[in-house]
Amino acid sequence: MYIEQLTNIEIKNIFKMIISTVNNEQEVEFRLSHMKIEKWDNAIRCVFPTGYENHLCVLEDFDAFLSYGDYETPVKITKLYRRYMYQKFGEEYKTDLDKFYREPIVEKYMKEIARLDSEINDMTC
Repeated sequence: MYIEQLTNIEIKNIFKMIISTVNNEQEVEFRLSHMKIEKWDNAIRCVFPTGYENHLCVLEDFDAFLSYGDYETPVKITKLYRRYMYQKFGEEYKTDLDKFYREPIVEKYMKEIARLDSEINDMTC
C-alpha cells in the first residue's frame, strides 16, 4: 500500500537513515553504493554487503527490519522509519498504522469479554 509508492531514491534515503543507526559515515557510503533493491509484493528488501556476508534491510508498510545491530537497533529503526513514513504520507498513514495494530488486539479482547459474559450469564441461569 505505502511502500509501493516509494521511489528508488526514497528507498535509498530510508536505507541510509536506517543503516546510519549502526554504522559510521564511511561504512554507510560503502553499504549504500553496493546495496541492491528487491521489490516484493508486501516488502522491499535492501540487500547490502558488510565485508564478508550480505545482510538485509526490509521495509514493510508499518515496520522496518535490519538483520544486524545491537539489541536496541529494532526500536530505533522502527521509530525512525515510522516517523519518515508519517512525514511523507501524513495522518492517513498514522490512522492506518493504528488500525493495523490496534484492531486485531481489540477484536481478540472483545471475544474474550464476550466469552466471559457468556460464562457469567450461564452461572446466573
